[in-house]
Amino acid sequence: MLAEAREEFGEAAERLSDPQARRSLMEAVEATVTLRRVDSLIYLHQLLKLWLVPHVVSTSIMLALMTIHVIDVTLFSV
Repeated sequence: MLAEAREEFGEAAERLSDPQARRSLMEAVEATVTLRRVDSLIYLHQLLKLWLVPHVVSTSIMLALMTIHVIDVTLFSV
């Protein structure tokens, strides 16, 4: 993602005659890309927090059903 942004804004940076302005532009591009990645990670974190409750509930139900199944098989095999 960072390489794509550098490539996309590379031409604009080359047109600038001042090296300080060129460096500032590339730093701004890198900061923007980094912020976008952080936003994506925050969104993923929130999504996984929402998934946690249904996952725990369904796992608990499956474990209870498996326990009942093991008990049932044990009792009826004797």
